Amino acid sequence: DHIDLEFDVGQCIQASYTAPTTGRTSVNIVASDGTVVLHVDYRKHWGGNPSTGKPWQNILIINSKLGGSWGTEEKVHDVETTIVNYDYTQCGQDADFSLELNQKDIATYAYRSPVNTVSRVQFDDQGYDAVLRKLCVVYPAPSK
Repeated sequence: DHIDLEFDVGQCIQASYTAPTTGRTSVNIVASDGTVVLHVDYRKHWGGNPSTGKPWQNILIINSKLGGSWGTEEKVHDVETTIVNYDYTQCGQDADFSLELNQKDIATYAYRSPVNTVSRVQFDDQGYDAVLRKLCVVYPAPSK
């Protein structure tokens, strides 16, 4: 699922979905040239952590894909696991994205590509049992 849009500093993307029981789910903010400006990937008992050799458990992987290559991953460990419905908000600020999960600040992510090139936001359940409930843009209140 996706929405096409124009995005800039001061705007937010909200994605609400039921968390997968196992697997991964991602929300991508993508530029018109295919650059993944922001990739937020939730993993629950999925894949392999190279440090432990065991599956990733309740972690967010945050990254960007520039010129066809993924950058250095940033990780948020021990993401809340007792919540079935996840509400992510990703807001463009002057120099970075702020990320919230269920109205709690969980990370900031410095821009690696200009945010004003964004033309699409995508949700992907990666073939697992996550269910998208809402995907939208939140615009700032007009100034008086």
